[in-house]
Amino acid sequence: MEEKNIFNDHMTLHPLVKIIGLGNTSYILNELKSKYGRIISIDKFDGNRVLSFNGEVMGIFIVDGYFNGLSEAVSVFADKVQLLLVFSTQEVTFPKGVDSLMVGNTTELYSGIRAILDNLQLPNQISIDFYDICKILRNSGKFNVLSIEQEGESPITTAVPKIDQWYKGMNGNKLLINFVHNPNNETQLMMDDFSSLSEWVESLTQKIDIVWGISFADSMRRESIRIDIITTYNELKS
Repeated sequence: MEEKNIFNDHMTLHPLVKIIGLGNTSYILNELKSKYGRIISIDKFDGNRVLSFNGEVMGIFIVDGYFNGLSEAVSVFADKVQLLLVFSTQEVTFPKGVDSLMVGNTTELYSGIRAILDNLQLPNQISIDFYDICKILRNSGKFNVLSIEQEGESPITTAVPKIDQWYKGMNGNKLLINFVHNPNNETQLMMDDFSSLSEWVESLTQKIDIVWGISFADSMRRESIRIDIITTYNELKS
């Protein structure tokens, strides 16, 4: 039986995620507004205007390019939201009050934000909700996201080597894994497929906290499955 996502119960109320762009972020902000307009509010911070807070439970800062007002902007939300994340195209000093930080190019940052927001908006078979995301990302330091779209037979099994290659070098301590597919998917998800990924998780030498989910998206191609993986880590192995 399909479980209800807690965010779906509140979509008629005010947006629950505040997204603030700093620097050259207009394109990604427009993309997010188009896709997630019902659950997010968007603001652009240039160091002069006053940022507004309207009861959102999560704050996401997107930084593209050098911007020296991040700490000032973060301070507006640090004690108001339940989860505060920063996505940046370059290394930045970890701002006080931020739960977790991701560094990557704009495509990687968009995939990372999508992996989080899809769990809050999409209908699901195995639910990942806001509290699961908090469990993974609250007070977690740095994190990284991998998003792989596969099709054909045994798509998850086929993706495991790519996941393993991506994960190597990261001293990961938490994992969130979500499978996104069209509800009319022509590719059957087999237990053996899930087992291959479970075996990979069990092969990791360090202890891992893990959250699993399965979501539906009509926008996905019927023959495709997307695997979103979020991992938190403290440092890179040498």
